[in-house]
Amino acid sequence: MRELVVVAAVTSLAMGCVLAIGCSSSIGDGPPPLTGKPVDATGSSGLASGSAAGSATSSPGRAPAAPTAPGQRLPDIARPIAYDLRLELDPDSEAFRGTVAIEIELARPTDHVWLHADDLVIAKASYRAGSRSGPLVDLAIANDDDMRAFKLDTQLSGKVTLTFEYSGHVAKDEPEGLFRQQAKSKWYLFAQSESVFARRILPCFDEPRWKPAWRVTLVVPDKLVALGNGAVISETAIAGGKREVKLAEVTSMASYLLSVAVGPFAIVDVGKVGRNRVPARVVVPAGNERNVAIVPAKLPAVVDALENYLDRPLPLAKLDLVAVPKFFGAMENTGLVTFEASILIGDPKKWWVPRRFIRFAAHELAHQWFGNQVTQVWWDDLWLAEGFSTWLGDKISDELGAYNDPAMRRALARLHALGEDDDSTPRPLRRPIDSEGVEDRFDAIAYEKGGALLEMIEEFVGTEKFRDAIRAYVVAHDGRHVTSRDVVRALEPVSADAAAAMQTYLDLGGAPVVTLRVECTASPAIEVRSSAGTIPVCVRYPDGATIARACVVASATRGTIKPAACPAWVIGNANGDGYYRIANPAVSAKAPMTPSERLTYADDLAAATLRGELSITDALREAKTLMAGDTASALGAANIAAAIDPLVEEALRPAWSRWITTRFAARAKAKGPPTGVEAALKEQLWELLPARGPGKPWFDKIVAKAKAAPEARHEAILENLGELSPDLAPHVVDLALAGTFKPEKLFPAIAAMLARPVARSAMWRALRDRLPKLAASVAAVELEELLAATASLCDQVEREQVVAAFTNRVPAPKLSKPLASIDRCVARRGKLGDLAAALKRA
Repeated sequence: MRELVVVAAVTSLAMGCVLAIGCSSSIGDGPPPLTGKPVDATGSSGLASGSAAGSATSSPGRAPAAPTAPGQRLPDIARPIAYDLRLELDPDSEAFRGTVAIEIELARPTDHVWLHADDLVIAKASYRAGSRSGPLVDLAIANDDDMRAFKLDTQLSGKVTLTFEYSGHVAKDEPEGLFRQQAKSKWYLFAQSESVFARRILPCFDEPRWKPAWRVTLVVPDKLVALGNGAVISETAIAGGKREVKLAEVTSMASYLLSVAVGPFAIVDVGKVGRNRVPARVVVPAGNERNVAIVPAKLPAVVDALENYLDRPLPLAKLDLVAVPKFFGAMENTGLVTFEASILIGDPKKWWVPRRFIRFAAHELAHQWFGNQVTQVWWDDLWLAEGFSTWLGDKISDELGAYNDPAMRRALARLHALGEDDDSTPRPLRRPIDSEGVEDRFDAIAYEKGGALLEMIEEFVGTEKFRDAIRAYVVAHDGRHVTSRDVVRALEPVSADAAAAMQTYLDLGGAPVVTLRVECTASPAIEVRSSAGTIPVCVRYPDGATIARACVVASATRGTIKPAACPAWVIGNANGDGYYRIANPAVSAKAPMTPSERLTYADDLAAATLRGELSITDALREAKTLMAGDTASALGAANIAAAIDPLVEEALRPAWSRWITTRFAARAKAKGPPTGVEAALKEQLWELLPARGPGKPWFDKIVAKAKAAPEARHEAILENLGELSPDLAPHVVDLALAGTFKPEKLFPAIAAMLARPVARSAMWRALRDRLPKLAASVAAVELEELLAATASLCDQVEREQVVAAFTNRVPAPKLSKPLASIDRCVARRGKLGDLAAALKRA
């Protein structure tokens, strides 16, 4: 799926008038022209003509009760076969018109059909089944899942065509559904359908389990470029200074990949790429066409590397890479891949420009197989798209030199995932969609954890065997749908142990903890045990004059490695590739570790400290020693301190700040090469060092900048207030109440300050005292954002204050998650030991 600009994590997205209903005249008179506002119209009439096989049945007697809303997923009774979609689009307008004919198949007789539609005004709706036609009546059944039920005037089964004329809204800047943005004072229109936003573009069956055909026609102002998932096959001038652009059929595509782009674009031909010589172009806002040299320079190599690994041609008829001025990163839409503009536009002589393009392009093009061709049935298996594309995209990026140190890249991604996985409610790979919804699933678990697990299993079974298994998986499921169970089956012929390990991680939230015990007897042994499930563990240890590497499958009861002699040390996570933590990292203390192993070692120390298994004194001493080492060691030291930082009581904060400043400040000022690990170190130290942050003058500058900006920019600008001195917390909350900005525009700044251990108590005091007035000015769902931000608190008294402040203001179940996080932090603080004494000794 999408890839976020924030590195690797990472997380959040179609057609003509053929079908069985004939051409434009068979759609009726069509919707009225665009006026800039959605039309508020209701009504129904028979619209479609032509034929579609179907059968009708009638049931005499009392009318049945209205259907019940099905919940998160649409019923199985209706299957979409094809969409004929006609969109009237103008980037200068906030509204659009659409007409869609949806050919469906009803598995059994029914008198109603459920589908998705969000923020759409349906002007006319009808059906045709064979020679029978009639109106569709919206039953207006309330639900929270953007579903609408349409009643037929009889019971039908078999093939039926549903036709809708409707209007909708084009968002400004926000990439959800159709949206428009400006570049150099000109408007451009785009579409973002993933995850659940196609329903804002047309009434549809908006779930990944269906991949119908799409035929799209776009009606646009005559001088504008119009693009979509399929290639342009005809363009016809029509009345009103418009042009009708018909696109080639896309024979099989999930709704979340639907995309269009309309505007005064410049198009640069990139040539043909891949085994099938796919025509490729880069599409940019006018005036940027001379600054896209990175695309023709690097795209062919990315495509070739992906095809070589999978031994399959790129599954596209054409490839347009489209620049969006303000975007979250990139999105893998079939044939029309969208990128934040700076990924495609830039000076190739600047070292980071081609590298960043390679990383994003490799991820999005990996999706053409993982997600687009081999598609998850439902969003609970999102990792099948995002984890696989992260793994393969990073592999290709490593091969093409987009990372300085691939081993360190893997270690950093793994640690990021482990950090996200260290939650009060740990998350397995396969997760049911709950009240948080689909968008909540685009996180480090789906991306980095999924990628890290695939890398771990690849190392365990061997690169060639793993590659062959992946190739077979893609061939077996090409154009079809998959669940996580299909990955397990794909691994079984290669390694039953690898398949069992994958099953463990599918169901396991968090990371297993591995215990190592070295037995120096007549028959030396390294006993390896896992706290959960069956997992592969790879270790390194001295073997005479060399260093041996051995792997074993570990569980709670088995896992033994037999060295020739008793080893002086054991590195329990060779190269840092394993997705687990070592319970007793001291066994590695004397080992000659690689940089990625030192980083992993420090993470294990931090985790052991939080579990109460390593004294705070020993943890601080290790951090002090590591800080004197290379960049990876220093980052490990900073990570140990960062794990302790949230547990520090407010009374001890001054002493802790002095300790941090004494040990880490000089390293923060040191200059180093612009590598990923160096950047990670500087970022971590910036978060740790107790600088008070800019004061009131900066507060005033940020507020002034926000006042001068359009409302769409307020939140992004004001979020910077969260980085200021804790003394300014009352000013931030007061600003939310002042009426200058919408209160919710300040919520990210409030959350950012709550997330900083040095500022959280000051912000909570300011927020607590003003919460009644704030709660009265925002909707309950917005207040829930503030409640979620209190999860970073770590004090029993503050916990009770949270309960008192939010009870009766938000639904009771919403309290459970932040309270669980506070409880865990308080419990960990209790295990930490005497920090005051440790600071004096370390």
